[in-house]
Amino acid sequence: MENKTDNNHEEATRLTVEYQDTNKAGDEAVNYNELPPPPDGGYGWVIVIASFFCNCIVDGIVYSFGIFLDDFCKYFDVGKGTISWAGSLLSGVYMCVGPIVSALANKYGCRAVCIAGSIVAALAFTLSTLSTNVKVFFITYGVMGGAGFGMIYLPAIVFVGYYFEKKRSLATGIAVCGSGFGAFVFAPLSSFLLETLGGWKSANLVLACILLCCIVCGALMRPLQWPEGANIRELQPLNLDPGVQCSNLAIDRIPTNSALPTIVETKVSNSVVNRSMMELKVEEKQRSRLNSESDIERMRRRKSSATGSNKASRTELDKAVPVMLRKDVFYSGSVQNLKEFQSQKSLTAYRNSIISLNKLHTGEVENRQGLKVEEMDEAKGCSGILGSLMDVSLLKDWTFMFLAVSNLFGMAALFVPFFYIVDSAKQLNIENPSSLISIIGITNTFGRIACGYVADFPAVNSLLLNNCCLVLCAIALAAVPLCTTYAMYMIASVVFGIGLAGYMSLTSIILVDLLGLDKLTNAFGLLIMFRGAAAIFGAPLIGGIYDLTNSYSASFFAAGGLFGVAAVFSFLAPVVAKFKKS
Repeated sequence: MENKTDNNHEEATRLTVEYQDTNKAGDEAVNYNELPPPPDGGYGWVIVIASFFCNCIVDGIVYSFGIFLDDFCKYFDVGKGTISWAGSLLSGVYMCVGPIVSALANKYGCRAVCIAGSIVAALAFTLSTLSTNVKVFFITYGVMGGAGFGMIYLPAIVFVGYYFEKKRSLATGIAVCGSGFGAFVFAPLSSFLLETLGGWKSANLVLACILLCCIVCGALMRPLQWPEGANIRELQPLNLDPGVQCSNLAIDRIPTNSALPTIVETKVSNSVVNRSMMELKVEEKQRSRLNSESDIERMRRRKSSATGSNKASRTELDKAVPVMLRKDVFYSGSVQNLKEFQSQKSLTAYRNSIISLNKLHTGEVENRQGLKVEEMDEAKGCSGILGSLMDVSLLKDWTFMFLAVSNLFGMAALFVPFFYIVDSAKQLNIENPSSLISIIGITNTFGRIACGYVADFPAVNSLLLNNCCLVLCAIALAAVPLCTTYAMYMIASVVFGIGLAGYMSLTSIILVDLLGLDKLTNAFGLLIMFRGAAAIFGAPLIGGIYDLTNSYSASFFAAGGLFGVAAVFSFLAPVVAKFKKS
């Protein structure tokens, strides 16, 4: 019996040493609690390009709805206020589904969700050509198309932030410029398709084919991976001193090159005494565990699979951290401006401080030990991220509510020029009215770059910049009824494009400045719900005013007034925040 025990001890020691030697391929051990380091370049720029084209296609089609307005009205024999429900549903639903899409991306990955969204959107536009009445058109083109657009848009935005930290502001700025560029390209393209193909149905089929291109963009969104030199293991073996027999305990967070404290022996009266009775008990428990045949078998399995398991372990680790668990996942500015970053000693420390891994870590440790694995599902599945995004307790925060009401009024008016400015110019017999959408788009593109650059300066008040942009939008829309020439329409379009750039690009930065990074996910989730609801009802309301008055003057005055109210509430938000602190 003693001989068998000694053999077990020798076998365990040999396997432990061989297991250690096998896993010395990397210089640094990787912990399951850590995030893979973003490359801040490299393949990240491929992600930026993919995101750019997703934004270009989705927002380009949404912003070009006004070019199809007359054709839709004539085909379905309805007024402009009625048919605008199709465009407002398309734009509103793709924002409203944001929390659901976030949950799906958290569970299934951004790549799968974006590809699925491309297929859904293309199918929706194809089915819209078979609509027998306007209600069916609302469902196919508006609701179904909006859901598909949301599944393309959100993964494209989120994934850029996953690949960038130091250069996130630049990368995100380039990606979202696709929205303005899409308006610049798709406005003349839509006009060309209508004139060349002879109807909106053929044009929609072409747009459906273009939407399928987002499948390629989605396929490029591969999960962020650990560098090839990283040494990945599930359990770290103990660093044994000669003569001390010990089993491979399930101990996490032990770097490869670090040694546990050895048991110090001292001769006293010809007997060996351990430093403490506690350490003696630990040693005896370790010796007893080594006598178990199951421990030996487990170590044999680890040793035999160690050489071929690094790649598999890497794949498992790459999937271990769902993308939506980062607290800064919606933050579009530079992380170096965050106080959470400035309080950390390194990027790695910051990266690990902003991930919500409590439930995930517990579940994975239990899983590795062969216990319950269901506890991981809540963090990686839909319920966890939905709970974070839709926590209504934030509605009790007056600062957030002022921002939410501001966005409610602002988004109600945002799509008005995209839907109606072309038709307004047509009524005055202005040549090439579709180019006004292109002007808004290209101005918005350069405006986003400029606003992102300016907002990165610590001395710049992002909320004040946002408020000034809201005032510009209000002035531009209120001035449209006064325009009588192409040059005047062009000036109004340029001013609106600049104002729109700041209003749309500074949202996450403002939320962090007023509410803090910990509330960003929750605030962003609720805010896009407010925005989506406003987008659904805003354009039809303005279109209804036109149907009643048969003039766009009152419609654009009303839209300018909505932006004015939005500016007032946004100016009051920091006042409320200061009052709350005092």
